Amino acid sequence: MYVPRASQGLHIPRIRLPLLPLVAVVAAVAAWGALTIRPIGHEPALPQPIATDIHSIAYFEHAPGADVLTVRRAAGASVAEPVAMFPRYLEFGARGSASPTGGTVAVLSVGERPTSPATLTLVHMESGEPRVVPGDYGYLSPLAWAADGSRLGVLGFSAGGEAPVLIEVDVASATIVSASRFDSALEVAPVGFTPGANGMLAVVVDAGGSSLWSVRGGDAKHVADLSAGLTRDWSLSADGARLAFVERLGVGGRRYAGRVLTHATGTVQRVPGDGDQFGAVWQPGTQVAEFGGPGGSLRLAGGGTGYIVPRAWSPDGTTLVAAVFPSDVPGAEAELQVIHTDEWRMPLGSNSATFIGWVRDRE
Repeated sequence: MYVPRASQGLHIPRIRLPLLPLVAVVAAVAAWGALTIRPIGHEPALPQPIATDIHSIAYFEHAPGADVLTVRRAAGASVAEPVAMFPRYLEFGARGSASPTGGTVAVLSVGERPTSPATLTLVHMESGEPRVVPGDYGYLSPLAWAADGSRLGVLGFSAGGEAPVLIEVDVASATIVSASRFDSALEVAPVGFTPGANGMLAVVVDAGGSSLWSVRGGDAKHVADLSAGLTRDWSLSADGARLAFVERLGVGGRRYAGRVLTHATGTVQRVPGDGDQFGAVWQPGTQVAEFGGPGGSLRLAGGGTGYIVPRAWSPDGTTLVAAVFPSDVPGAEAELQVIHTDEWRMPLGSNSATFIGWVRDRE
């Protein structure tokens, strides 16, 4: 059996999942006014520090044959600063995610062709130094961080029909800590880590639906069931106690609905909404999960048929990066915008810019 180079020399435990009747396959759905927030509940604030030096946004600007990792301040007439460059193949560009501490960006870049393994690079944002993590990785893999930025979850490269391999990376040394193969899984998505980075949390989609698992040292433990069907847009709360996600509904006019899982009890809360909900983010300093889409809690003032799909709040909770759709007509093209709660907003880079995350200021 093929083993990704990322895992050669490692013992890869097999995690066998129970086989149940096959569920339907979900269709991927992508995601202008001031931002208004309609909370889904009244939860107490969480005592967490505000990162005072994280006011900048990292994103990719697309150039011929390359994607440029760029940084700019979210507010004011800031100058965009290029940090690193990655190869691009046709419409297949680099994908990235910023650590919660804002000091490192993880980048998945394509190889000679889109179906080939991707390269995983860790970029130190202060120095711009790139470090390649040895191995082969899935180009479309989600990237999930530990709260302290010390660990990263990613999927290894799997050829057609092979079981997904979940990989844990030590960021300081840019080396693989562990790798686990999920037999019978249709999809595996790392979503974060348990407190203290003592284990990785991953959503597994198989014939029985969607469920949350905890993986440590190759040993996997079932945490909770999310849905009997398919799920997407997973977002772990800052304290790791809750998981917000979107469930694909099989009947009725509403197709996508927000949900919140509480790990300790295994209960899944239905999020009120009068339409489809996309994207899930956590308002900093609270236990409130917010969703975009026509029926989401995050909406643009002034009415109309437009809606937003949130990408990420700034750590101080004042600014949101979101994909803004001028219309709910299928095929409407979105624009990435920086939206401030004081009712100003601006586009993020060019129309083709790709958001990465919030990072520390480079001055």
